[in-house]
Amino acid sequence: MKITLKPIWSLLLLVGMAYQASAQTNQKLSLKASLQKALENSREVRAQKLGRKATNHQVKEVISQGLPQISAFGSFDNNMILPTQFLPGELAGQPGGLVPVQFGTRYNTTVGVELQQLIFSQSFVAGVKAAKKARALTELQIRQSEEDVLYKVASLYYGIQVLLKQKQILLDNLSQINTLINTTELQYKNGIAKKVDITRLKVNQVNLSTDLDQVETTYAQQINMLKYYLGTPQNETIAIDENTSASILSDYTASFDKRTEIQLLYKQQELNQEDIKQVKAGYLPTLTGFLRYSQMNQTNEFAFSGANANWNETAVLGLRLNIPLFDGFTKSHRLQQKKITMAQTNLRINDTKAMMATQYQNSLVKLQKQQDILGKQKLNVTLAKEVYSSIENQYKQGITTLTDLLNTENSLKTAQNSYLKALVELKVAELEFVKANGKIRDIL
Repeated sequence: MKITLKPIWSLLLLVGMAYQASAQTNQKLSLKASLQKALENSREVRAQKLGRKATNHQVKEVISQGLPQISAFGSFDNNMILPTQFLPGELAGQPGGLVPVQFGTRYNTTVGVELQQLIFSQSFVAGVKAAKKARALTELQIRQSEEDVLYKVASLYYGIQVLLKQKQILLDNLSQINTLINTTELQYKNGIAKKVDITRLKVNQVNLSTDLDQVETTYAQQINMLKYYLGTPQNETIAIDENTSASILSDYTASFDKRTEIQLLYKQQELNQEDIKQVKAGYLPTLTGFLRYSQMNQTNEFAFSGANANWNETAVLGLRLNIPLFDGFTKSHRLQQKKITMAQTNLRINDTKAMMATQYQNSLVKLQKQQDILGKQKLNVTLAKEVYSSIENQYKQGITTLTDLLNTENSLKTAQNSYLKALVELKVAELEFVKANGKIRDIL
């Protein structure tokens, strides 16, 4: 009996594909993977990159002005009344007088082609340099858009991580209070606890359940927002890494010149300088070469071919020099505007540097303070848990009252909320410090 292996291999292939799809679905996105995916799918970044294409064409448009320019021309004149000129009478046997004579033909047709080549123009050279500076400026604008996306997605990612931590804490608290309710119900049956004690615990149970519902709602909303930034369809399921212990800090060395904001201003400063050079170049002469070839048909009858057509050729090769002498101070006023723009850019650079130094110091102070606060809140949660466990054991043994236990539980919840708040603020502080230090891209 012949056994075919094709169905078996097909089945194994399907099982393998199903396993791979399941693995991809259950895979958790790391911060780095989320940021990379966000950059790849960011609509804002893609729009900026389209702007880069437009800028590239603008540069080519400026450069094309220095390439040969070829144009065709043509005209048709119907001289319904020929122009009259007066010649000396001696030419017509009428000495001492003027003889009116009509010159020309009624129909004049001219067609031709002209080639022009720019030979020298300092204004053109400055314009090309300015266009290339503008292209470099566009690259920095793309970089800034990418950094904005990195900051937004990282902030969102950290917020979701903390929500997951908060959800787990609430689930643990619910589990504890469910155990307490069961214990109190047994105590009530044995006449140790009161009915109101069970009611009070159930009130706390409902409150915790409500808090959990709110956290889950916020989590779903934040996950949907993360999908938006990542370009993931809303009907797909994603999960993130829950580990919040990883730090994005590399070092504390200030490096303001790496920040895209100041690099943009530096590039704008260079562009202003090129604009000034371009206006000054407008005072210099320009030299253009040209080659023109044309044919003219002059007839008194409406004819473009045949015996009645009179076509003649002309060809001209020459140079055209343009020397600007006086333009009503147009370039002078334009030059003053460019110089004022340059002064404004210089002021913005100085102000931005001072602001960056302030932002760096403030972010450093906030980072160090939040690190200290988080350490204290973490210790506070540990102590609150110890106190709660002790009071819970005493309550189960009937040594202490439910009021003491609930008060201790509130203290634990307060400590846990304070810890979560400190954790969020530390993550934000780390992100702000990295951004203020010009190293936001290092988290990739």
